[in-house]
Amino acid sequence: VASIVHYDVLPEKRMSGAALRLLKAFRTWAENRGAVELSAGVNSGDEYEKMDKFFKRLGFMPVGGNYALKL
Repeated sequence: VASIVHYDVLPEKRMSGAALRLLKAFRTWAENRGAVELSAGVNSGDEYEKMDKFFKRLGFMPVGGNYALKL
């Protein structure tokens, strides 16, 4: 499994296709190394709906959830 731990695109590069190119490059990298699954978690709380739509459009399926406890 290849996991995306941190995925961020500079604000000035958003909506330019940079996020898609970055994810495609990561997928190619993972496939070349024999990964059978990509894993991505959205836990920043920022623009969750946009990230959910983005990942689902690319074929990702939601699994589980993210939880946080502020201290």
